[in-house]
Amino acid sequence: MKRLSAILLVWWVGILSEAGMMPRKMTTLIVVHHSATLTGNAEVFRRYHVNVRHWADIGYHFVITREGKIEAGRPEHLIGAHALTGRSYNRNPFSVGVCLVGKDTFTDEQIKALICLLVRLCRTYHINPLDSRPKHGIEGHHERCPGPGLDLEKIKKEVFKALYKEKRAE
Repeated sequence: MKRLSAILLVWWVGILSEAGMMPRKMTTLIVVHHSATLTGNAEVFRRYHVNVRHWADIGYHFVITREGKIEAGRPEHLIGAHALTGRSYNRNPFSVGVCLVGKDTFTDEQIKALICLLVRLCRTYHINPLDSRPKHGIEGHHERCPGPGLDLEKIKKEVFKALYKEKRAE
């Protein structure tokens, strides 16, 4: 009976792992995406990821709407399903995924919300936004994502300045 229980446990962990619904053991990276759609929100993307892609949940941990509202996606402590491709390695096990709704341009409200969210995430996970080592810092999904309308290098500097101001104020 113990052997059967062990086999079932391994099978169940395998299913959860395949679905990406395992807890993330460490977080060293934040990956910024764009939806490549003009509209949408966390619930719309969740339905697409679950019903069309057959994932266990939405792939992103956060979605920022055109109005600048930060919506929760997949629970933050779980491995996402947002960065399997785009680099030569799978970044999901150690990253948080943030998706901006839009194609090539983003609203001022989205940029402000993104900076606020990135500051919180960097503070929570002790991430240096300017860290350029592989698997660390903040990066786009790939060279065309999060889109040409987002200067991610400038945003990373803004996040760094905000974090530095907080440390000096303490």
